[in-house]
Amino acid sequence: MHTQEYKVKVEMTLEQARFLVEALDLYSRIGIGQFGEIAHHYEHLVKNASERAGTTIGAYDVGVQIEKALRFLMPEAFFGSCSYGISHPEVTKKAKLAFDMLQPIRYQLAWHRCPEGGVGCHFDAPFFYTDEKPIKVLIQRD
Repeated sequence: MHTQEYKVKVEMTLEQARFLVEALDLYSRIGIGQFGEIAHHYEHLVKNASERAGTTIGAYDVGVQIEKALRFLMPEAFFGSCSYGISHPEVTKKAKLAFDMLQPIRYQLAWHRCPEGGVGCHFDAPFFYTDEKPIKVLIQRD
């Protein structure tokens, strides 16, 4: 069975598409070494835990702790405000594929939300980093 012989069609709501973009973005950011994104993703949990414990620990502090753990596991990786770019050879194909998948969805959502266009990467035509066939996205009424 060759996977190139099959296509997968998925239908989802706009809200599900927005969530998928967020999930793919988080995965690709972790893949390029932006580990602070993990803490920011769980900022609400950090805030609740901090309030329960009566402390003032924030997402930044949790991000520092995550970074310390990851520094132990991956001493060669960038930390702090540095990260690999998505095209860097050390970035895994999975991280690049996640980025490749999110771009067409993000692009179509941006133009759906603001048909007159706008400024920012969301309105830029996707640029792909893997040799996988780009996904096709079409937003239409049910």
